[in-house]
This record gives sequence, C-alpha cells and structure tokens, in this order.
Amino acid sequence: MTPIYLSKAIKEELERLFEGFFSSGEAGYNGKKISIFEQALPLNHAAEEEEFMPYIIIRIMEGEIGEWGEAESVKVILIFCTSDADTERSGHEDIMNMMQKVKERIAGNPQIGAFFTAELPVKWVVQDDDTYPIYYGGMEFVFDCPAIQRESRFA
Repeated sequence: MTPIYLSKAIKEELERLFEGFFSSGEAGYNGKKISIFEQALPLNHAAEEEEFMPYIIIRIMEGEIGEWGEAESVKVILIFCTSDADTERSGHEDIMNMMQKVKERIAGNPQIGAFFTAELPVKWVVQDDDTYPIYYGGMEFVFDCPAIQRESRFA
C-alpha cells in the first residue's frame, strides 16, 4: 500500500472523527465544520486562507524502507488551523481539543484503514508566534505501511 493510500485512509478517518465537531471561534466560524485536505489547501486564487477555516491538512513528509520485505515507515504531519477573534484569545483551546481527539483515537486504536499502524512517539506542538486571530497546531506521526514484496525470492 502506497503512502497515497495512507493519506486517503487518514482523511476518511478524520472526516468520521470530526463529524459534528465545530470550531468555537467568534470570527464567523460557528456552525462551520472542519475541512480536511491532503497535502495543502486547494489552490483557489479567489479564496483566502480564512475561507477554509477551520481545517486540518494531512501532509505526507517522508518515508523510509530499512530492508526489503520490511514495513515502510512514513512520516505524516497534521496541520490544524482555526480562527477566533474573541478578545479572550482562546483559539488555542480549539486547536488543543482537535489534537486531543486525534490523540485519543490513535491511543485507542493505532490502526488506520486496513493496512496502516501508527507507531510511537506521537509528537504535537502549538504555535509559538502570535498570529491572532488565527491559531495553528501540528502533530507528527510515523505509520508502518505494508512491505513491498519481491516478485521472486531470487530477485
């Protein structure tokens, strides 16, 4: 199974996980579901980033095959973004809540789809810079993907 299938399986799982989850931001996002994208935001010259918020981007970063016949390790990051123009500046809470949902899902069952398994460690981070009213966070995972099988034991 290629990393592309992994990305699609993660997207399907996140869509299920965040069904009915809404950002609590006061910047017009109340009642707006979380959008999930693979690799990047859609290229739409008429749209601004805010039009896609809140969102999660699934980004395949790199992979490694240590030996033929062994599982491929694929690094995936999730980028979380929301907006909250409230003067309490609590948009980071939405980010933390979204990341917590993902952590709980992976801790409860590290398998995604039929073929992919998350390994430890799982890393997460929230932004250090002040980008009010937009808030960002990220998570990093390594997934085991099924090994590529040789066509012949003599190959």
